Amino acid sequence: MKHIICYSGGQSSAEVALSVANKYGIDNLVLLNHDINQNVEAKTIKDFKNKVAEYIGVEITYAN
Repeated sequence: MKHIICYSGGQSSAEVALSVANKYGIDNLVLLNHDINQNVEAKTIKDFKNKVAEYIGVEITYAN
């Protein structure tokens, strides 16, 4: 079974990603995101979501 997180880069989706990783492991974990233009999404958000994904040990899957 795959666990797909709609990974926005915000605090709530980061907490869900961490919880799912802790409960089920990372082998079937997908962090699904849209790579939004840097003129719309702040660099701090991009940095946060990348740091959380790196901490979990899962690459972000981009849908666009």
